[in-house]
Amino acid sequence: MAVQTLPEGQTRIQTVIADRAAEHEFGYGMEGFHATIDENGNAAFVTNAAEGALVPVEPAWAVDANGASVETYYEVRGDRLFQVVVPSADTAYPVVADPTWGWRNAAWGVTLSRSETAKIKDYAAASAFCAGLVKNQKLTIACGVWSGYLQVQAATANNLRPKECLHIVAVPLPGAISHTYC
Repeated sequence: MAVQTLPEGQTRIQTVIADRAAEHEFGYGMEGFHATIDENGNAAFVTNAAEGALVPVEPAWAVDANGASVETYYEVRGDRLFQVVVPSADTAYPVVADPTWGWRNAAWGVTLSRSETAKIKDYAAASAFCAGLVKNQKLTIACGVWSGYLQVQAATANNLRPKECLHIVAVPLPGAISHTYC
């Protein structure tokens, strides 16, 4: 097992499963946090503190020595997050399992999935249209400007190679948007 800090500030745990006889379940924890999986299957570490800190965990993945995907998923046991790797008869060893978690660009907010980022330009266009209907001129201008900004950022993320996801910041700069690996 090796720990790697990524440029985005995330932590990646690289776990290598040497052979079929090796352990295929790995538990991870963070002091002061407990693991959780929401109704959509998204894993995270959360605190019980007043700030409600949440550290999202990227979807579970594993690949074998031939680059083929290997079935894997997360389970919560106590306050720890376990990645379970389920090899098939065709799995070639070694297998690498690689959960990643961390803060999104040092900002609290929401990170859109790849498909949400791909679709957001349509929602932004609808928001810009809506801004034209708002009676309060200050809100109309703010809504239209931010919607246009969102649309441009979504188009940029969709055109990058590899494609990226959008992170919409709530704190410290509400409404700011950054691109992130997804």
